[in-house]
Order: sequence, then structure tokens, then C-alpha cells
Amino acid sequence: MVGLGVLVDLLSKWYACKKLVEGRPRKVIPGILDWKLVYNPGIAFGIELGWWLILFAVVVGIVLVIWLFLTSGRSAVCYHIGLGLILAGALGNLVDRLREPWRVRDFIDFTFWYTFNLADAFLCVGVGLVALCILRGRAGGASEEKR
Repeated sequence: MVGLGVLVDLLSKWYACKKLVEGRPRKVIPGILDWKLVYNPGIAFGIELGWWLILFAVVVGIVLVIWLFLTSGRSAVCYHIGLGLILAGALGNLVDRLREPWRVRDFIDFTFWYTFNLADAFLCVGVGLVALCILRGRAGGASEEKR
């Protein structure tokens, strides 16, 4: 699932780069949704921290997600889906940061929100699923499976 998420994200970014001109919106639903190619040097909501700090945070986050997956119980399907989406999103954006121009390619522009990409959507949905599982007590800790 993670590989498919990364592939879909990277293909969508490739297609956006081929069909869109940077900074020029293409109307999809006037006043609500545009396709607009922008290059984001920062992290969430365009916050800039510096390339090395962002790279460090992404790698630590990926390692943490893998650790959470490996230490959770097998029955925590929803939790695992959330972690998989987080990992797919992080890896998709990491690929952008490791290639020129060292920035993330964003292209989905709800005119009332920040411009984002599929990897960002995967991250948000994944975090939401993980939070929901934790709040419902279904994060699937290893000790929980022994009950």
C-alpha cells in the first residue's frame, strides 16, 4: 500500500509539472478549486525551517512510523492503514526534497486554503486515522494483543 501511495503521488506531481505553468492557476471549479503548480521549500503550511532541519525531521518521522508499525498488534488494521498513509505521504514528499529544485511540488489549490499535493492529503488522512484509533483505544499496542 505504501508503494502504491508513493507511486500515485509522484505520478500526479509529474503530470502536474508537465501540464501546468508555475504560478498560473487552471480553473477546475471557479472560486473553489484550481490546479496551480507551486514549489514549496517549507513544511506544513509553507513554514520554512531550513533544508537540513526539514530533512532531519522527515527521516526521524519515517523511522518513528516504521517503529510504531512494527510494535503494534496485527489486529490494528485501521491503525496500520493510517501509518501506511503517513509513510506514503512522507516518502512522496521526501523524494521531492532529494531532487532539484529541492522543494515539494504542490498543485491542488482550494482557493480558500493552502496549495497541497496528494502526499500532503495522505499525511493528513493518515494522522486522522491514527488519532481516531488512539482515541478509540484501537492503536493495537503489542501488549493489547496478548489479552
